[in-house]
Amino acid sequence: MEINEKLEVFYGAAIGAANSQSAAILGEQKNIYQSAMEEHEQSCRAALESSRRIFLEKQKKEVNRQAAEQMMTWKKDYQARREQKTRELFEIVTKKLASYRQTDGYETFLLAQIKKAEEFAQGEEMIIFISSSDRERQTVLQEKSGCKVEIAEDEFSGGIRAVIPSKNVLIDESFAERMRRAQETCWI
Repeated sequence: MEINEKLEVFYGAAIGAANSQSAAILGEQKNIYQSAMEEHEQSCRAALESSRRIFLEKQKKEVNRQAAEQMMTWKKDYQARREQKTRELFEIVTKKLASYRQTDGYETFLLAQIKKAEEFAQGEEMIIFISSSDRERQTVLQEKSGCKVEIAEDEFSGGIRAVIPSKNVLIDESFAERMRRAQETCWI
């Protein structure tokens, strides 16, 4: 074999060895880059998922905050309306009581309240007080009930108050007291 042929064989062997070595190195590099690429993709996916989760949590918190603000606004509006309607209702009731106090039924009511107080007193001394605006009814109530009826110093919008000194008892059946109790329990 001649030198040229030997060179060609050597050249072919060297090229073949270099190609196989190059292929092995390229394969290793490809594997290294591929695993680096996969790690990078995984870290990017994790970062994306994390930022997505954080974004969704922020959005959820914002929605909850806005819902809570709206709920508070609705509650304030409801409370204001409720108080307004309660005031309107008690204004109507006050007007109806004022017109009722002008009827004969009111006198009958006062006499019935005096009778109840007498039954409670069981014969003990008792003083009946009527509102100063009912002054004109004092004589009639005293005559019909047979009890001592006095005019109260304070205005209590109708009804009666009875005092039984021996029992230390005050019976308050005034309209003012009834209205106060009704306002405490009103749940419009």
